[in-house]
Amino acid sequence: MHKSFFLIDDDPDELDIFTEALNEIDTGYSCTWAESPFRALELFKTVIPDFIFLDINMPRMDGFECLREIRKLPDFKEVPVILYSNGINEEACRRAVASGASGCVRKAADIPKLAAIIRKIIAKTDNEVFMEI
Repeated sequence: MHKSFFLIDDDPDELDIFTEALNEIDTGYSCTWAESPFRALELFKTVIPDFIFLDINMPRMDGFECLREIRKLPDFKEVPVILYSNGINEEACRRAVASGASGCVRKAADIPKLAAIIRKIIAKTDNEVFMEI
């Protein structure tokens, strides 16, 4: 079954890396990108993805604040939100999980490594928090 992903990141290069990793898994997977939390929240009025990957360090609204806003949306209570950032550590991950994140992943420039991480997230069937930091 094809999955839809949504990447919220102010760096457009991350979209290229993420899309390449998805294509390595399945060319039918789709990824929508928003360059800011504000744009993402606007798009979420019409788009409900299977997974959201959210950067932490962004101008005007950081990933933690965006996560809280996403969790307020009625259709997004169960959508897995993965904090996806170079700046992720155990403390930030605990904070994210307390705010409703499903997991935390350190950004990987290595496409096969990122693809392997995404495969693990897709295969996850329980509510256990996913950490790859």
